[in-house]
Amino acid sequence: MRPVPRVILLTIAERSAYQPGHNRYICPAGQIFNYGGRKQRNHTYAYIGTRKRCGASALKPKYTSGLYRFLATHMDEPSRQRARELAHTPEFANAQRQRK
Repeated sequence: MRPVPRVILLTIAERSAYQPGHNRYICPAGQIFNYGGRKQRNHTYAYIGTRKRCGASALKPKYTSGLYRFLATHMDEPSRQRARELAHTPEFANAQRQRK
C-alpha cells in the first residue's frame, strides 16, 4: 500500500516562486514542485515534489511528515489573491461602512 502524502501549509505556497512558463513551483530550498494534475473535488491544482528531490531537503521536516511534499493551490487563486489585496485598501473599508 502506498503512503498518502500530507498536504503542506499555505505558507510554503506563499514563499514558493511560481514559474508560469514551466507550470511549476520552486520551493525556498530550491526544489521543484512539478504539476501533478487537477483535483476537481476540492478545486485545486496539485504540485508534487518527488521523494528523491525532497527527501534530503532541510526544510522538509518543517512542512510535512510525509515522504514527499505536496503543494495544493486553489483553481481561483489569482482572484482570491486580488480580493485579499483589495481588502486592505481604504476604498474597501469605506464601501464596507456604506453597506451597513
